[in-house]
Amino acid sequence: MLLLAGFSVVQTFELRRITRERDRANRITDFMTGMFKVSDPSKARGNSITAREILDKASNDMEKGLAKDPEVQSQMTQVMASTYTNLALYPRAHELAKRALGSRESLLGPDNPKTLQFRQGSAQSQKNRTTNPATSSAIAHSRSKLSHVCRSSRKPTFS
Repeated sequence: MLLLAGFSVVQTFELRRITRERDRANRITDFMTGMFKVSDPSKARGNSITAREILDKASNDMEKGLAKDPEVQSQMTQVMASTYTNLALYPRAHELAKRALGSRESLLGPDNPKTLQFRQGSAQSQKNRTTNPATSSAIAHSRSKLSHVCRSSRKPTFS
């Protein structure tokens, strides 16, 4: 009887996890589908829509479209920032990167390896397009913290 109760509890937790993952996938799918919807179809008839217009719409819709899942929202903001950087649209890329970093820090903490990796990548991206000495300092600081966090999180191994 105890085994059956334990099995039921495990299955309940597993069902909740699967339901959360399904809902997350549905939110992402809805958001991605919404990226390509034109708010006024009569305006788009016969006209081509640029990738930049789609990206602008998606980055503006992200706040409400992914509000129920801040972690996915943060990841998508990071992806959008990288995309804007790749298109050499640096002011918008910087704005989104700052937003993604703030979100990551509040969700995961400032010393979380994912946060530190993102901070380092953002600083490296900024360094590639500027000669600001503060950027080099930010990269060095992020590398140092990431190295420290990774060293302290290693589990001892027994030989």
